[in-house]
Amino acid sequence: MRTHTLLSLLALSRAASLSVETVVDVTNSVMRRYLSTCVCILQSSLHQDWLRALNSAKLFKSVSTGYVPVSSGSPDMFAKLPHIHHANLLYVIRADLTTPTILKQLSETGNMSKGKWLLFFDSMTSLEEFFADIYIPLDSEFVVARSSNGTEDGDSGISVVEVYNPHPNQPLRENTVATWSSGEGLIWTPVSFFDRRGDLQGISLKCVMVKEPPYIQYPKDTALETSHVSGYSIQFLDLFKQKMNFTSEFLVPEDGTDGSKKVRGVWSSFIGTVASRRAEIGLNLMTFTSSRLDTIDYVHPLADSRVTIFIKDPDISFDGVTQIVSPFTARLWEVIGLTMLLISALLCTLFYNGSETTNYRLYNSIFYVFYIFCQQSAGISPRSWASRLIHFTTHITFLIVFIAYSANFISHLTVQRSRLPFSDFQGLLDDGTYGLGVVYNNAHEDYLKNSKDPVIRDAYRTLVEPKREELPRHTLVGLSRLCDETKYSFFCSKITASGSMQNLSCNIIEIKEMSYRITLSFVINKKSPYKRFFNRLSLDLKSTGIIDRTNKAFWPPIMEKGTNEHHTLVTLDMVSIVYVMWAAGVSISVLILCLERRLRART
Repeated sequence: MRTHTLLSLLALSRAASLSVETVVDVTNSVMRRYLSTCVCILQSSLHQDWLRALNSAKLFKSVSTGYVPVSSGSPDMFAKLPHIHHANLLYVIRADLTTPTILKQLSETGNMSKGKWLLFFDSMTSLEEFFADIYIPLDSEFVVARSSNGTEDGDSGISVVEVYNPHPNQPLRENTVATWSSGEGLIWTPVSFFDRRGDLQGISLKCVMVKEPPYIQYPKDTALETSHVSGYSIQFLDLFKQKMNFTSEFLVPEDGTDGSKKVRGVWSSFIGTVASRRAEIGLNLMTFTSSRLDTIDYVHPLADSRVTIFIKDPDISFDGVTQIVSPFTARLWEVIGLTMLLISALLCTLFYNGSETTNYRLYNSIFYVFYIFCQQSAGISPRSWASRLIHFTTHITFLIVFIAYSANFISHLTVQRSRLPFSDFQGLLDDGTYGLGVVYNNAHEDYLKNSKDPVIRDAYRTLVEPKREELPRHTLVGLSRLCDETKYSFFCSKITASGSMQNLSCNIIEIKEMSYRITLSFVINKKSPYKRFFNRLSLDLKSTGIIDRTNKAFWPPIMEKGTNEHHTLVTLDMVSIVYVMWAAGVSISVLILCLERRLRART
């Protein structure tokens, strides 16, 4: 399948010295290179002779090879190019004195990158002079075909040179990408587009940021220099700067927030700085939202996460009786108790029927069966084979039950599960005692406010909107409130919470049922000439595992699994009920012993 591209072919007046065959051969080679699917010959009334030559059947037939549609029009169509850039057009024109003006106007629209450009150029004219007032973006593929032997006769050899400006304030740069000769045709360089232009040669890009640990952090009252700024985002910025060879200049919006959409679609603060092109890149990792895509673009995703509700980890109270019986359900305990009584009754029946000589009276049988349940020896052996078979099957059955109980009991002691006060937004509303917070004026607040779920919108109107001006401006401040306030919940991304855990004075847990997935990355200017290069480098970092390695090194290995489960050491408090039962048993036995001795003394 051919990729949809747009190729514009411009020809200067001196290019008329080239033969039609040369122009057609070079043009067809460029068409094949860029997979153009349509040709439009733009005609100028100032050069009717050249127009008649281009309109010759030979040219049309040659260019139309491969069933490529061909049409013609006036140079004024260049001004309309931004509105029709989705048509896969190849523009062919012989430029006159108005050509630089037309190119300058077109470059100011920001749509140069949507097409591929070929300019037949007179080698006696300076490219720097011709493009002096024309900005060719870094990601535009604008190539110039000119004579390679310094003469006006290009049929003996043509060099195809790409031209671009790394930055609007930078001079034009040239790279030879192909050579043409009548014998061999057009031969392209094997060096890739990104290898040719990936080095920005030290240009300075303005980067806007908002202080938000762990993404962006820097000491107060310090200059915003590279040595003072650190964080997760800065690690990726340093990788981009190293690979692409550019420097950064930091900007901070006045209110220090992500920004919101104001009247007439104008954005404020962080997003507004990027949208208005006061900065080329936004360094805080921002959530992909459809409302922002109208004014800014995103670099290829750098991280994925979930936005969820966090609360302070509720204090876990240890109920000794509950800890003992909790490994089994109540119904299973009932079955075990009935089984023990049934076995005791069978042993007692065998004794009274004379089949068993061992003393298996009812009270003795109950204790014998309890010994077996606890995997202890009763100290006596049954005499009959019927009793032995009952003992054998009882031992096997209770051995399995004992193993299951021990494993589950140990699990209950070492893995404590917090009891969550609610599990969804409706439960949060019904509880009525918990507050809800979110970072002021960011995408997560917008989600709560404009959610399609009426329950979530109701939670925002009830719990957030009345105290909106008191909302924290940074995630770390909101998470800290979880430790300072008794009943408070906070809505933020899990990746941010994970990076802030070490700065909190308490343990927090997430409620996974109240979450949604997000994608995070840098933001960049709409139609930015650097987006293509940042995207390519992001994909390279991901495919080579550098992003995963950076994530593992930066983020603490915390909250990987369900955060309402905690691995703990078994303490005395957890098993105190066992010692209480032992002490109670000893005390009762001493009391009974005293009573027995008194009764014996009387008799």
